[in-house]
Amino acid sequence: MKNNYLAKLMLGFILAFNISACQSEQEWNGKYSFEAVFGENAAETPVIVTYELAITGTGCILSIVGYQVADEILCDAKEAQNNKLDVLFKSYADGSLTSFYPVQLYQVGERLFSLSGSGAGLETEWGSLIVDNPFPKKGEYFKKQ
Repeated sequence: MKNNYLAKLMLGFILAFNISACQSEQEWNGKYSFEAVFGENAAETPVIVTYELAITGTGCILSIVGYQVADEILCDAKEAQNNKLDVLFKSYADGSLTSFYPVQLYQVGERLFSLSGSGAGLETEWGSLIVDNPFPKKGEYFKKQ
């Protein structure tokens, strides 16, 4: 009888943990975007790149489109402590680990950036996504759509 009670109690804790973890992950589901303005090139053409992140329950896709770039990255979105989400490199959309130029910029599992907070106070902390980062390491960049 006592073992049956303990088993039910343990099952209750496991279910409660799984439900809260799923709810927390679902809060991150959605689309996020950031338009980066890197200034102008030598011909005074604006250098603008748009980053769009789509997070679902099965993973995420990061599209990077703009001045001399058109990449689609498959990523993993892993929740960390304190309402923080790490966006980790998985591969390019075609399954390769190299970019169009065939250069491997990221390692599998490498943190591209992190998001924390919610709503209007969403903060981005850059990892290895923007190599020549003209932006402060932390700031309000991505916005949830």
